[in-house]
Amino acid sequence: LQYLLVPARLEAALAELDTDRSGEVDLPEWEAAIESALKNKLEAKKKAREAAAAAAQREIAEFTAHFMEAAQRCFELIDKDDSGTLTKEEIVVAVKSDKEVIDFLKTCGEPNLVALTQPARLSKALDMLDTSKDGEMDMDEWMAAIKRGLAKRLDELADERERRERAAAAADEEFSAEFLSMARQVFQMIDKDNSGTLVKAEIVEAVSEQSNPVVLFLINCGNENLQYLLVPARLDAAMAAIDTDSDGEITAIEWEEAIEVALRAKLAARAERRAKSSAAARKEIAEFTAEFLSAAREVFELMDEDDSGTLVVDEIVKAVDPKKGNKKVIKFLETCGEPNLQFLVRPKTIRRALRVLDVSGDGEIDIDEWEEAIYRGLAKRLEDLAEDRDRRERAAAKADEEFALGFLMAARQVFDTMDKDGEGIIDKSVCDNAMSATKAKFDAKESGTVTLADGRVVPASSVPPGTKLQGGATMPEAAKDGTVTMPDGKTVKPAPKIKIGGKPKMSKWAALKAKSKMLIGFGVKSKAAVRSSTRTTRAMVTLADGTRVAASEVKPGTPLQGGAAMPEVKQGEAVVTLADGSVVPASSVKPGTPLQGGATMPAVQGGAVITLADGSVVSASETVTLADGTVVAAKDVKPGTPLAGGGAMPAPKEKMVTLADGTVMPASKVKPGTKLAGGVVMPKPAEGDEFVTLADGTKMKASEVPPGTKLAGGGKMPAVPPGAAVVTLADGSVVLASEVPAGTPLAGGATMPAPVPMVTLADGRVMPMDKVPPGTELAGGAKMPRGETVMLADGTIVAKKDAPPGAALAGGGSMAVDETATVTLADGTVVLAKDVAPGTPLADGQVMAPRAGQMVTLADGTVCDAASVPPGAKLAGGGVMPAAPGAMVKL
Repeated sequence: LQYLLVPARLEAALAELDTDRSGEVDLPEWEAAIESALKNKLEAKKKAREAAAAAAQREIAEFTAHFMEAAQRCFELIDKDDSGTLTKEEIVVAVKSDKEVIDFLKTCGEPNLVALTQPARLSKALDMLDTSKDGEMDMDEWMAAIKRGLAKRLDELADERERRERAAAAADEEFSAEFLSMARQVFQMIDKDNSGTLVKAEIVEAVSEQSNPVVLFLINCGNENLQYLLVPARLDAAMAAIDTDSDGEITAIEWEEAIEVALRAKLAARAERRAKSSAAARKEIAEFTAEFLSAAREVFELMDEDDSGTLVVDEIVKAVDPKKGNKKVIKFLETCGEPNLQFLVRPKTIRRALRVLDVSGDGEIDIDEWEEAIYRGLAKRLEDLAEDRDRRERAAAKADEEFALGFLMAARQVFDTMDKDGEGIIDKSVCDNAMSATKAKFDAKESGTVTLADGRVVPASSVPPGTKLQGGATMPEAAKDGTVTMPDGKTVKPAPKIKIGGKPKMSKWAALKAKSKMLIGFGVKSKAAVRSSTRTTRAMVTLADGTRVAASEVKPGTPLQGGAAMPEVKQGEAVVTLADGSVVPASSVKPGTPLQGGATMPAVQGGAVITLADGSVVSASETVTLADGTVVAAKDVKPGTPLAGGGAMPAPKEKMVTLADGTVMPASKVKPGTKLAGGVVMPKPAEGDEFVTLADGTKMKASEVPPGTKLAGGGKMPAVPPGAAVVTLADGSVVLASEVPAGTPLAGGATMPAPVPMVTLADGRVMPMDKVPPGTELAGGAKMPRGETVMLADGTIVAKKDAPPGAALAGGGSMAVDETATVTLADGTVVLAKDVAPGTPLADGQVMAPRAGQMVTLADGTVCDAASVPPGAKLAGGGVMPAAPGAMVKL
C-alpha cells in the first residue's frame, strides 16, 4: 500500500494486491491488504509499547532510588542527635536553615511532609504523621509518609512520560512524512531523463552546484553511502553499496531502501536527543519548583509581620507599597504566574484579589489559601518554562543544522581547492604548498614586498638582514619598533603582532596557522602519513570568544564555543571536547564518539587520557616518553627511537603498552592487573579475544590478526565473525570455539568445556541455562530448580544433586560418580559403586550402569571405554552392556 506512492514500485505493488490477477484491486483484495496492514501496525505498536514499558521501568527504578536516597539523607539532616526519631524542635530548626531539607519536603508529594515547612501548619502536620502519638516521628512513620509521597510523584512522572511519548510520536510521524517526501523529490531532481534510475553522470551533475536542494538533503540525510555521493573519491564505492543488483544504476527501489536506512538513523538520533532533553527538562523543572516554592514561603513570611500564619489587608498593602514596600515581595508577586496574586501589587485591584484568594471568607489569607494560589502560579510558570525550553531547543537545533551545513560545505570547498589534480586525495606537500601560498599572500598584504637581486618579489618580513636586493643594496636590520627602513627610504613593517584572548602575543600568520591545523586531519585520505613529535598539553577548551584555555582553569557554567557550557569536573579528572563543542568528563564518553578536530574517542581504562598538542586524545597507557621528555602516541614512534630512561622503541610486531615505570613492553607479555602509565592497570583480554601465536613467534590478540595469517604449528588464522571466540588446539591450530566438541584437548593441557545449554521459557524466550533465575517457568510447565543445575541428554533440567551418577548430559559427557558412593548387589553385599562392573545385578532388580571413563572387557577380551560400548553388547563373564541413565537410543 505504501509503494502505491512510489511511481517506480506502483506496478509491482498493484500486482501484489491483485491476488486474482484480474487487473483490478477489488474490495475483498483491498480489505485483505488492510488486514495485513492492521496486523503490522498492531505488531509495531506492541513492540513500541514493550520498549516504552522497559524504558518506563528503568526511569521508575532510577527515580525511586534517587528519591529514597534523598529521603534518607533528609531524615538524617533533621535528626541532629542521631536518636532515630524527629522531634518538633529538630524539624523547626531544619526547615528554617537547611535548604536541602526544605527543597526535598517542598517537592516530596506528601501533603503533611510539605506542611512541615509552614510554621502555621507544622504542629497539625506532625500530629498526622505521628501515628503512635508519642510526640515524635520515628523511621517507620517517616517511611510510611515517604512511600505515599513517592506514589504521588510516580503518578506525576507517568503523566509526564505519557505526554512526552504522545508528542514524540506525533513529531516523528510529521518528520517522517516530510523526510520521505523530500527524498522522493531529490530522486526526481537527480533523474534528469525520468528513466526511474540514477546513473553516475546524473549524480555528478546534481551535486556539482553548491547549496542546491540535492546537496543540502544528502549532507543531512543520515545515510553514510548517500552522503558519500558528494565526495568524488568515494562516489563509485557509494554507488556500488546502494546499487544492490550491481547493474550500474540506482533504481527507485534501491534509492527507497537507502532512504529507509537513513530515516531509521534520523529517528534514532531524534529519540536519543529527546531522551537527553527530557532528562535535562526534569532536572530544570525540579530545580525551578524548589526555588519557586522556597521563594513563595519566604515572601509569605516577609508579609506576615505578626507571625500569625495569616495575611491581612494592612500587611499586604504595606509590603507592596511602591515606595516603602519590600522589593523582593513585589518582584515575586509580579512574576508568580497567578493573576490574583499579581493583582495584590495594584492598589485598585488589591481588595478584589483578596476576596478571590480568601476562600473561607474570613477576611484573611491563611497558609492553605496561599498555597492553593501558589500552586496555580507554579503550574502556569512551568508551562511558560516548557514553551521557552521548546523554543530554545528548536532554535538550537536549527542553528546547529545551519552551522553543520555551512561547516561541511566550507570543508568540502577547502578540500576541492587544495585537490588541484581532482584525484580526491591530498597529501602533506599539497597542504604545505597551500599554507605557504596563504602565508605569502598574508605577509605581502601586512608588511609589503621587496625585490631580491635575482628579480623575485617576496614579502619583506621573510627576508633576513644582509640579503642582497635588486640594485646592489642589502636588507637592513630592523629597528627596535620592528620597522625596516629600505635603501630607497621607504619604511616597511613585519607582520604585526596580535593578542588572542589571554595568551602570549603572536603574529596574524601564526594565529591563522594555529586555527588551520584541523585541515590536515579533516577526514582526508593521505598518500603519506604525516608524523610529528608533539608535546603533552593539558586538556584545552575553547571559550565562546574563541580563547583556548586549560580546562582546569575554567569555572563550571562558563559559556563555550558552540553554545555549550563548562560542566563540573572533579579534581584530576580528564575532559575531552566533543564534535559539537561540548566539554564532558572523559570517563563518560563511549569509545568511538566523534571528538572536536575529526578524532574519535579511544578505548581507555578508567578515563585516564592524554590530549596531545594536535588535539588528538589517546589512552594514557598508549603513550611513550622520548629521550627529550616529549610525550607522544606510541603508534607514531619509529622503532629504535631513544626513549626516556635509556631504552629504545621496539619493533611493533604487536601492540605495545607503557608500564608505570616507563618500560615499553608487548601487551601479550604483560599480566592482567599490572600497573601502566597514567595510573591504569592492564585489563583482562575480552571474551573471544584470546592471544594467538603467529609463525614468527609473535603473540597478538585474535581480533587483530587478519584471516589467512600463518600461525605457529603451520596453520592459518580462520575468518572470525565479530564477537566470536577462538581457541588454540593441542596441535597449535586456531579454530572457532563453536566448532570444537566438548572434551577436545587444547593448548596448555586443558580440554574444551561443554557449552552452556539453552532453555526455552514459558513465554517462548530462549536463554542460557545459567542466566535463568530459580523458579522461572519453563516451556512445558516445569520450573527452574534451585541451586546448581544440569541438563540431561533428554533435555530435562534437574538439580545437580538429584542427577543420577553416570547419567548422560546434554552436549556430551555424563554425570560423575561419587568415589565414596556404595551400591547393594543382588546377594545383599554392599560395595563401592566404582568397583562394580557394568551389567552386574543389583538388589533392586536393576543392573549396574556404566559411568564416564570406566573401562570394560567385552566377550572377545577387548578392553574399551564403557561410553563407547552400545547397550546389549556381550561382556566378559556372560553379562550384557546396560543403557546409561538418560541415554538416547535410535529405534
